Amino acid sequence: MRIVRRRLGDVVDLILFISKKNCEECPQAEKIVRAIAKTFKKDLHVDVLDMDNKGNRQTASQLHITAAPALLLDGKPIFPDKFPTQDELEKFISERLDKSGAMKTRRERSRWWSISGLPEQWGPER
Repeated sequence: MRIVRRRLGDVVDLILFISKKNCEECPQAEKIVRAIAKTFKKDLHVDVLDMDNKGNRQTASQLHITAAPALLLDGKPIFPDKFPTQDELEKFISERLDKSGAMKTRRERSRWWSISGLPEQWGPER
């Protein structure tokens, strides 16, 4: 697979919601997402959030996520019907990074998680 290098600072956010208590698919989903994080380490910021945590459950609820595992890319749900394989997710993210309209500079991207674990803001910084 060809990975295109872009100007420094273009980053995409990938968030995985899991549940460690009652999810059989979550350990494999987390393994896939962590492998993807290594593949795209300069282009992708990854967070894995356990929905068993109250703050993360609130965030999931605000985003209309009701079941784990669930993926968000730049704040939008992806693969809502079934969790992707590593190859499917890698291809999806690579295609997304190749589209110039999908790229955001660090200044325009969403902020990192606050101390509470909730996003300060999903949209561009003002």
